[in-house]
Amino acid sequence: MAMQIQMMDPQLYEFLQQKTEPKSYEMHKLDPSTLRFFFSPEGLMRMEMADRCYLSVEIDRSFPVDEEGHYLSIRNALDEDHPEIGIVVDVALLEPESQKVVQQELYRHYFVPQVQNITYLKEEFGVLNFEALTDRGPRQFSVRNPQENLRQLTEDRIFIIDIDGCRYEVPDIRKLSKKHAAILRDYLDS
Repeated sequence: MAMQIQMMDPQLYEFLQQKTEPKSYEMHKLDPSTLRFFFSPEGLMRMEMADRCYLSVEIDRSFPVDEEGHYLSIRNALDEDHPEIGIVVDVALLEPESQKVVQQELYRHYFVPQVQNITYLKEEFGVLNFEALTDRGPRQFSVRNPQENLRQLTEDRIFIIDIDGCRYEVPDIRKLSKKHAAILRDYLDS
């Protein structure tokens, strides 16, 4: 094989190297000067590149705590496997309108109210129903499959995903009433 590559026409070899898709383990950086993000009339985030358009994309922070505006993974939301299209290394390098769209989508995607107090917590038919006071005001939400959707981040910090996919954080379970803390701990321990 190595002998065949060495005997190949150098121009053909260079052409084949340029047209090869990136491997799944390689980072494919997107050129911010060729990108445009906008919302469709239905509210889906779209992305135009120099040579193609994606009708719906998802955006994830590769390093959500440390690098909020850097290394954003852009994925094709219409493909069942949600394959990665590429990485935006720095949101600040996008044109201003695209920056605004990306920041709005990140805020929506990573909006996580902090639960300060639980006023009602009861399981009914395998669904855990909450009424809680959060840093964003009072909320009512339900959690299906609590064993899967209550996640312990640290000994006293809990992450909750409700039926609608909304996320909540209990920053310190010790600050909740003993009754509600015990109910939550029962699901975390099972």
